[in-house]
Amino acid sequence: MRNAGCFRVRLVTVLLNNFKSKDNVELRRLSVELIILITLFLLTFNRAELKAEELPLYLTYAADDFPASMVLPKGQLELDLRYAFFNDAVDVFGFREKEKDKLAVSSNFSFGDYRALSLGVHYGLTHHLMLSFDYDYRTLGYQGVDLNFSGLKFSARYSLNGCFAVDIGVKYDQTKDTSVTNVEYINYYLHKFKSNLNLEVDSQYVWYVLTYPDMVVRYGLPKTAEPELRMEDLQDYTGYLRFTLGKAWEKFYPNIFFEFGYTHIDTKMDTNLKDMIPDGYRSYLPDFPLDMSREEKYISAGFSLFFQTPYDTITHIEYTYMYLFRDADINYAPKNQIIRAGIAYLLTQNIILHVGGTYLHSQFNGVVPFLYNKYTQTTFDHPYGWAEVGVSYLF
Repeated sequence: MRNAGCFRVRLVTVLLNNFKSKDNVELRRLSVELIILITLFLLTFNRAELKAEELPLYLTYAADDFPASMVLPKGQLELDLRYAFFNDAVDVFGFREKEKDKLAVSSNFSFGDYRALSLGVHYGLTHHLMLSFDYDYRTLGYQGVDLNFSGLKFSARYSLNGCFAVDIGVKYDQTKDTSVTNVEYINYYLHKFKSNLNLEVDSQYVWYVLTYPDMVVRYGLPKTAEPELRMEDLQDYTGYLRFTLGKAWEKFYPNIFFEFGYTHIDTKMDTNLKDMIPDGYRSYLPDFPLDMSREEKYISAGFSLFFQTPYDTITHIEYTYMYLFRDADINYAPKNQIIRAGIAYLLTQNIILHVGGTYLHSQFNGVVPFLYNKYTQTTFDHPYGWAEVGVSYLF
């Protein structure tokens, strides 16, 4: 980079000396053209290095793996710490109530509160290659319990001249086995197996209720244990490839991207009802345990825009359209739309503060793959979102 700069200075000096001769008009014209051509060539040849030096530093930071065509400068290390949350204060659009009305249950049957603590590490290995590692620990109010799950992501981004980048990565989500004991939640699943079958529980009996247009049949057995449904082996693995095309101007940096991914999901469902239900009702339940493991593919495309805004800030807007390829019996919600927006503030040359939010048109559909299965798929057709704050430190 330094040698290229010295060469440009010497070349410009020699050419400018020719302008002192008033009788050499043609040479001056050719010199100007040559200066333009060589400068354009050198700018293109050294584009990745030039962008890292000329752009404001906070235009190139890599927080949360933003789709972008550039990488961190060689040798730069970035650490990100982010906290995301969703609760009553954030639910200004009434996401919970819409979901509750959709499911037609009296209890708070929703994904509920959401909290996520994330750590990201990004390193510019060369002028063209950046490595990223992200760890997330999330708590989600899910079917009457707090579902705690972890996510890992590793990716490598290769940038060609700062205008075109290829990302390749792997993602992993996992949580421990969880039990659903709330009767309304259990009935939600029972209706998937047998639409007119309900469970009622009191202090001594478990009642199995069949509702017909002209009568109701109730069969009670002494309660030997609390009924429960168990979700087991909840985990997913995703490999993905992303292509990003972008161009950075002084105050505006737009990107468009296309991504392809392949996911393997492990999910099992089991219940103690299979040992408690009356003999005449056993045929109403599937053959537990249910193995709902599957593979799916997705494609996504969108844009990621960065604007240099007043007071040492950068505004980021990102839109993603995702389409998922699943088997016919699990294809109720095959698409999702995700919007992310935020503002980053350059506190110092090394510290960046950022605040923003994420909107999902179809909740966690395709975002946390193991949450979507044959029996939960109809709960993924309404919106969700969260707010986020964070800090990045550049070494």
